[in-house]
Amino acid sequence: MLSERDIQATGIPLRTFFYTIDQLAVMLNISEAALMKSHIFTEREPGYQPKWKMRAVNIATPHDRPDWRVADKELIRWLKFKGFRIIERGYTQK
Repeated sequence: MLSERDIQATGIPLRTFFYTIDQLAVMLNISEAALMKSHIFTEREPGYQPKWKMRAVNIATPHDRPDWRVADKELIRWLKFKGFRIIERGYTQK
């Protein structure tokens, strides 16, 4: 397991980044309603997650309005499934 010093030295992010639905809608150039209907699988939906949908997680507290977010890795998985070529580059800090 990597130590925190090793993680900082290699430039690996410490936490997973979560995109909001409105951020994804802007990046994909579609409306939020169309994104939610056609491309997002929420944890409230019954059944399994289809490969052609991104899994969204609710980060709100149980008594608040749902705040759906999509993890960075899930977005990358979905883009690769859709045929986009993703090149991830890392760097080291000196």
